[in-house]
Amino acid sequence: MQAVELIRKKRDGNALTTAEINWLVEQYTQDHIPDYQMSAWLMAVYWRGMDARETSDLTLAMAHSGEELYVRDSISPVVDKHSTGGVGDKVTLALAPLVAACGVAVGKMTGRGLGHTGGTLDKLESIQGFRTALSREEFMRVLTEHSIVLAGQSDDLAPADGKMYALRDVTGTIESIPLIAASIFAPPTGCQGWLWRFHEDVGACTRTGTDHGEHWAAGRPAHRRSHHGHGSTTRPCHRQCPGDDRSHRHPAWRGTTRRLGTLLS
Repeated sequence: MQAVELIRKKRDGNALTTAEINWLVEQYTQDHIPDYQMSAWLMAVYWRGMDARETSDLTLAMAHSGEELYVRDSISPVVDKHSTGGVGDKVTLALAPLVAACGVAVGKMTGRGLGHTGGTLDKLESIQGFRTALSREEFMRVLTEHSIVLAGQSDDLAPADGKMYALRDVTGTIESIPLIAASIFAPPTGCQGWLWRFHEDVGACTRTGTDHGEHWAAGRPAHRRSHHGHGSTTRPCHRQCPGDDRSHRHPAWRGTTRRLGTLLS
């Protein structure tokens, strides 16, 4: 295979095979494909999109690009939280310690800012000495000792997501729903439950309920495939609308609250 062939194929609106997506992600992770070619492919995806099977394949290829964690085998209960990204992107900093203090461990791979949106990693690294690039062993040690860990992609954990995430930030491909969905669902933490927060405020990367439905439809099949048989639960938890202080009443949020209550009991 050649990267330029896959760029042309997606540019022309054709679907890539599972083998082609796996090869592309693997070769890019190993630095055999340069950034300028991956940038061209990302832009082709931005304009042409990906079908559900392609998005699922991309998610799994990114998840399998490094070591995979099954943290629930070492500590239980344990949950993770992700969002589609907003301007402040501050929920993790308050929510994760609260959940951990209630007895539910939080093992989270978090992200940097994209475009104008905030990044949890960037905020944490403003603390002198705070290190977010952890090995698999360090991730597990911090989680088991403190019941909470916030880390970013590293050479060991989701390296493909880390590289593509940074590239999207500087190539105008942030808002692509397949690329967002793959990045959200790819972190290989292996938690028992996931909370998804869909932003609908003015500065969010995705602005409508239709966008969020597409995220969910695109990413969930891959999530099910990668965690099949491991007892994980996933649901959207929070949909925030401009000027709406009733987001906690959203049915999905109530369901997640019940799920956390079950884990705590």
